[in-house]
Amino acid sequence: MKVGILWQVVYPWDVRMEKIIKVLTDDGHEVHLVCRGKPGLAPDEDLGRLKIHRVGGTGSRLLGRIAGAPLPVNPFWYSSALRAFRDAAIDRLVVRDLPMALLAAVLGKRLDVPVFFDMAENYPAALVAYNKSLYKPLLFGNGWLPKQYERLSLHYMAHVFVVADEQIERLAGAGFDRGKISVVMNTPDLDFYLDRARQKNGTPSDPSRPTLLYVGKIDAHRGIELIVRAMPRVAVRYPQARLLIVGDGSERRNLVELASALGVAHNVELPGWLAFEHVPALIAQSTVCLIPHLKSEHTETTVPNKIFDYMALGKPVIVSDCAPLARIVREADCGRVFRSGDVRDLGDQVLELLGDSRRDLLGANGKREVAERYHWSRDAERFLARMKQGAG
Repeated sequence: MKVGILWQVVYPWDVRMEKIIKVLTDDGHEVHLVCRGKPGLAPDEDLGRLKIHRVGGTGSRLLGRIAGAPLPVNPFWYSSALRAFRDAAIDRLVVRDLPMALLAAVLGKRLDVPVFFDMAENYPAALVAYNKSLYKPLLFGNGWLPKQYERLSLHYMAHVFVVADEQIERLAGAGFDRGKISVVMNTPDLDFYLDRARQKNGTPSDPSRPTLLYVGKIDAHRGIELIVRAMPRVAVRYPQARLLIVGDGSERRNLVELASALGVAHNVELPGWLAFEHVPALIAQSTVCLIPHLKSEHTETTVPNKIFDYMALGKPVIVSDCAPLARIVREADCGRVFRSGDVRDLGDQVLELLGDSRRDLLGANGKREVAERYHWSRDAERFLARMKQGAG
């Protein structure tokens, strides 16, 4: 089987895309990835069963940016993708995320191949949550225009992969056939995670200095400010407590200033982005891991991969009561749930969990659930079976 993948961003690197490519190539299939280019990356690469075709990023700076603009009506994308997929004689086409979905639909019809939509998140709701001035006028407040584009694109999809059960309900509510939706979660590759934790010396942290860990993007809708605001209360009981926020984003500078203003700068560390291979060891060295996302249409229909990463290494978690997160934690009995946006409740849950004699048991519960249920080999089998089956 030859599989074309259309993705609007620069590759490498993305953990979900990496896993999808690997499951296909390991099963003997050939993958042709059409993605965005950038200066310094070759327009085409042959990596054995993976062939990469990049759009834009070469020639003059202006022309490279125009050619690489990820718009479904961009003729550079259409011609480049059509040529790459037609020359490869692909049997299936996968489009990752919403921006290029309609272009994928056109290409699928032109090439007479089924199109699969890998919906890694609720993209219209994500655009609203990020609230960026560049595209804010196109959202009409509640993401109306992206939702109409999504609905039109779905009409041409043979099948849709989502990351949460709650996303199925959203799509079914919009009239899409439930029978054409499969859940393929952002679960971890256990061999990779456990190996990296050992290789990077992921030994537990000093019990006298509990470490609270958050890994991921640092944007306003992720609620990370709540953790910083809770730290003064935590530090009264645990003066040596450390809050480690690993990642970057629009709120990072504000969080540094907030920690200083609250008098907990010595308790809060924001080292920025770290290579993904270092993350398992950081999790292994932590005491409690956090996902404080604010409730929104986006977070109510998306499961971040970090929850399974935390659980895989036996760490108890504290999450906000966004539906998918709360459901997973309560079913697995692997941590605590706090009211979204409530600093006091978050602080209470942190203090109670740090002093809970069952803390290690909760972490072990999560680790067991990942070993039995929330791991990539299971999701990979579901993805691969559907791809082989074809349309429907």
